[in-house]
Amino acid sequence: MAYELYKNDKGKPFLLGHCWRELKHDQKWITEECSHKRTKLASDGAGASSPGECNDGAEMRPPGVKASKKKGKKPAVTIDVEDGSVGKLDKIIAMKEQEQAAKERHGKMRLLDSLLNKTELTSAEQLLRDKLVDQMLTNT
Repeated sequence: MAYELYKNDKGKPFLLGHCWRELKHDQKWITEECSHKRTKLASDGAGASSPGECNDGAEMRPPGVKASKKKGKKPAVTIDVEDGSVGKLDKIIAMKEQEQAAKERHGKMRLLDSLLNKTELTSAEQLLRDKLVDQMLTNT
C-alpha cells in the first residue's frame, strides 16, 4: 500500500525498498516512528496512549554529530564545584577590583600632581584641584 501511495504521489515507483528493509530496524528509525503525525493520530483515535508516547520499548535515539559537537563546545557550568575554583575565582575578582581602584587612585594622584605644579590655574582647574585634594584626604 505504501509503494502504491508513493507511486501515485511521485509518479514513479519506489526504488529503495532494499535499503528500507535493511535499515528499518535501525535504532535511529525505530524511535523516529513514534513521532510521525500518522502514528500520533492513530494512537489518539485508538485511545491507547497519548501523543508523543511510544510503547514499542525502543531506546532513546543517540545524539547526532552536530548535537555532539555543539555540546562539546559549550562550557559545562556546574553550581557545586568541589575543587574550590569558585573561591579562587572570587579571590581573582577581588584582586582585579583592587588593582582597578589602585589605577584610578594613581591617575588622580598624577592629575593632582600636575595641578599642584602649575603656577597659574583657571577657576575650573582650582575646583578640580580642591576636589582631588579632598578625595585623597578622605580615602586615606
